[in-house]
Amino acid sequence: MKAKWAFIAILGALVAWGLSVWLRPPEPTPHPAPATSQVPNFNPPAEEWQPSETADAGSPPSVQETITQTMAGWRLAILNRDSDAVLQIDATFADQPKLFEEALVTCAQTDAEERVRAFCTRVLGKLKLGAPKLFEGLLKDKSEYVRFNAAWALGQINAKQSLPSLNRAFKVDKSAQVRQAAEQSLKMLR
Repeated sequence: MKAKWAFIAILGALVAWGLSVWLRPPEPTPHPAPATSQVPNFNPPAEEWQPSETADAGSPPSVQETITQTMAGWRLAILNRDSDAVLQIDATFADQPKLFEEALVTCAQTDAEERVRAFCTRVLGKLKLGAPKLFEGLLKDKSEYVRFNAAWALGQINAKQSLPSLNRAFKVDKSAQVRQAAEQSLKMLR
C-alpha cells in the first residue's frame, strides 16, 4: 500500500515538473530584418535582422520604413528557411494586403533569389492581389517555381482573360509542375 502511494507521489511530481516545463513561456526569438539593403533590390546575405534605428528613437517608423523592414525580414526568413518568421510575416501581409501589394509585386518580379520571387508570387495569388498581366508575365520567369505559382495564382484571382496564357503554359512549359498548375487553373476558370 505504501509503495502505491509513493508511486503516485512520484508520478504527481513528474507531472507537475512536466507541466512547468511545457507551460514555460518560449524564449524570445529575433526577427529577421535588413542588414544592408533596402527593398526592392533585396541583396543582403542571409543573416540576422535588426530593426533600423530611426532619427528619434521614441517615434514610430514611417509607413515606408515599416514596408521596407517587413519585406527585408520576409526575404531573410525565406532564405534562412525560418518557417515561424515566414508565417508571422505572411499573417502581417494578410492583415494589411494593400499596404504591401506594391512591394510584393516588385519582389515577385525582381528579386535575385528564385525562392523569394516564388514566395512573393504565391502570397499575391493567395491574397488575390496583382493584375492578371503580372502573373502572365511571371509565367515567363526562368524559375519553374515562380511559373508554377503564377499559374496557380491566375486560377486564384479568377483571371478568365488569362486563359490563352494558361493554355500556352499547359501545352509548352518544360516543367510538369507548371503544366499541372496551369491545368488546375484552367479547370477552375472554365
